[in-house]
Amino acid sequence: MIKEASLLNIDLFKKKALHWASSFTTVSAFDSNNFTDPYSEFDWMLAAGVSDELQTNTDTSFTDLKSFRQKHPNQWMCGFFSYDLKNEVENLTSANEDHLYFPQLYFFVPKHILLLRNTCLEIISAEAEKILAEIESTEIPSTSKFAIQIKPKISKAEYLEKVNQIKQHIIRGDIYETNFCQEFYAENIEIDPVSVFQELNAASPT
Repeated sequence: MIKEASLLNIDLFKKKALHWASSFTTVSAFDSNNFTDPYSEFDWMLAAGVSDELQTNTDTSFTDLKSFRQKHPNQWMCGFFSYDLKNEVENLTSANEDHLYFPQLYFFVPKHILLLRNTCLEIISAEAEKILAEIESTEIPSTSKFAIQIKPKISKAEYLEKVNQIKQHIIRGDIYETNFCQEFYAENIEIDPVSVFQELNAASPT
């Protein structure tokens, strides 16, 4: 079932929809933050609930994904590819510490899909009318700033030393470009995913 509606307050609806979706175990949210281009099909999308899912930790991830796609032709799917999936494409290995335990690949077929194009909302769901009513009646809880102590995986001095080593490689011509990342982390904490998403999205909307 497809339900269409015109929205008067888009920002308020987005906030309510995120809080409504937070009751689901699996959610994907996409927001263009008012950026437009000739190729965009929608400005904002929310996918919630799982009709079927695929997660892999094997060396056949892409084959498994192809089979999953064939099982659900012409269906919406949301998901992610992990960093270590590169090991299936190239003869590579990684020895990085993993405290998140994400699968190599994860995709799901959503039960409920919400799309925004300008002020036009489209809900694709067997419960479209109910979902719109639930979102409109959702209360936005008050939030407080999180006092989280973020720690770097390596010190500033170590980081700068590695940067200088990379610069020497570039000067010698060994490489012309590289991605150098480090991990920032916090342990034994609880966060509200919706609030964190909104704060990160506001801080870096591009």
